[in-house]
Amino acid sequence: MVETGVFLSELIADKTLDLERLPLVGFQFIQDYFISLNADGENPKLKKIPPPLKKAKVQQNQGWNNNFYFGNQKQEEKEDKPKEEFTPHVLVQCEPHTLDQIELIWTIALTSLDSDVTEKASNLLVMLMINVEDLKQSAQIMKNFIDRCLS
Repeated sequence: MVETGVFLSELIADKTLDLERLPLVGFQFIQDYFISLNADGENPKLKKIPPPLKKAKVQQNQGWNNNFYFGNQKQEEKEDKPKEEFTPHVLVQCEPHTLDQIELIWTIALTSLDSDVTEKASNLLVMLMINVEDLKQSAQIMKNFIDRCLS
């Protein structure tokens, strides 16, 4: 993991990796690196959690079809598989500003020219701010986050 961080740092420093023009797949790679960096090791700062299952509503229509009335069908709810999402589900076990390489995510969110990358980086930052394990710190963390966004 350290080698990946050094490699990314070198690419950013010598302008080979332009964060302003980073494609979505490039951001996904950086996001995966960021999550692994903070979730693995002896003292993990992030804990991976499974995404919530979403209920899918199945609705059947009522009415006439070829002179046959097919009746009033009830809506059914069935459990769906977890939707594959771009933003990972993690529980933050420290103050978010202390996460390794968090400044890289902020830089991408604030400077990317690709609106999809900006959205995904922003979603990751928001998720990190609201999924803090210690709820006593939540208000202060959100205040700091808002201040940083508005500065």
